[in-house]
Amino acid sequence: AEVRLANGTSALHVAVGDAIEKEVRPPDLVRWNLADSDFPAVPRAEDEVVATARALLDGGADAAHASQSGDTALHVAAMANLPAVIELLVA
Repeated sequence: AEVRLANGTSALHVAVGDAIEKEVRPPDLVRWNLADSDFPAVPRAEDEVVATARALLDGGADAAHASQSGDTALHVAAMANLPAVIELLVA
C-alpha cells in the first residue's frame, strides 16, 4: 500500500513537485542559506524528476490517485511545466 499524507498527498505527488506544508527551523535557514519561507524553492532537473517518478510508478505508485484537493500527479506536473513527466504519466 502507498504511504500518503493525511491530505492524500502521495510520494508521487511530492516527487513531481507538489508542495507540502512544513515548518522550516531557523538552523535550516542558516545551513542552507534560505530566505525565511515555509516553502523554499528546491531546483530539480527534469530528468531526475522523471527517473524518480518512473521508480515510484514501477514500485506500484498510482498515477491516477487524487489528493483531497483533487490534484493528481499529472496536475502537479502540468503546473510545474514538466513535459517529460507529463509524457511518462500519460503513457
